[in-house]
Amino acid sequence: MNEKIANQLSRIYYYTLGRFIDAACLYKLDLKEYQIKPCTINRDQYEFIVTDQYLAGLEDHYNEAKHKIEQAKEKFESGNYICLIYLNRQNQEIAYTRWLCKNEFYSSALHQMLYFNEDEIFTLDSYTKPSYRGHYLHRDMNIEMLNWLKSNQEYRYVYMVIKWFMPYLEKYPKLLGYKKIKTKVHYNKGSIPEFFKLIATKIKKALS
Repeated sequence: MNEKIANQLSRIYYYTLGRFIDAACLYKLDLKEYQIKPCTINRDQYEFIVTDQYLAGLEDHYNEAKHKIEQAKEKFESGNYICLIYLNRQNQEIAYTRWLCKNEFYSSALHQMLYFNEDEIFTLDSYTKPSYRGHYLHRDMNIEMLNWLKSNQEYRYVYMVIKWFMPYLEKYPKLLGYKKIKTKVHYNKGSIPEFFKLIATKIKKALS
């Protein structure tokens, strides 16, 4: 599904069902069942970095999403996160970042706190610098991350959350071996009365 269609579907959801509910699914991957896969990333152009320390280059990386700079600093200070990076070898720019959470994380999509054992890890937000979008870095990092976790052997299970209104995000994780283990629907405050009010208005118009 191309980005234009995906964005249209997201907008349709937001203005319809998304007005009343938040819905998301929790996925889990067993690294013992995962087989290391070839990654097509250009190794001459991009260096793969794993770090739990703040890098100065992140300020330029998040230049167009400045709120993420403070978030990145807080994540590193907590000691609860790992950052996976693609660094452009030619100009030393950080092109792509992906975060992993080790202990606990509050999921706003699921509306609950998630707790992880020592052999479990949670993959969450990623960011591609605008000038590198369309280079398939997100696709490559999905494989790179799992290959690194598999080789690292410190972790057994990998989790991720995918919102309902982004079904186009499910296809690739499923191909990699993620399996849905939980679906949670949260009704927004005041959404049920609003829903029935909307339905009543539609019925009234239809009968008039």
